[in-house]
Amino acid sequence: MSLEQGDPPSFHEDALFGAIRKRQSNRQAFEDRVVGDDLAGMLVAEARDEGGELDLVSGDDRAAIVRLIGEGDRIQMAERRFRRELASWVHPNRSRSRDGMRGYGSVSAN
Repeated sequence: MSLEQGDPPSFHEDALFGAIRKRQSNRQAFEDRVVGDDLAGMLVAEARDEGGELDLVSGDDRAAIVRLIGEGDRIQMAERRFRRELASWVHPNRSRSRDGMRGYGSVSAN
């Protein structure tokens, strides 16, 4: 891999690059309600228009995905190196660090 001179960024690419420092993650639980069919269809269409793909899952498929995520979490947390790296990224809630994530961001809902 190497860096090469290319075309100047488009207006859209500049806007996306500028948004990187403003991006925020929310790791809190989502609302427990069903997304309506109309909105779901719009989201799938928007993803396709942007060159992406969105698959909405429910029922048995959703339960299987939840089980797989739980299994992956257990495998990762069993690894001492993973836990050490995770601890290096999680900061106390009052930390002034602009890197990593604050402790409240890792709270999960039961």
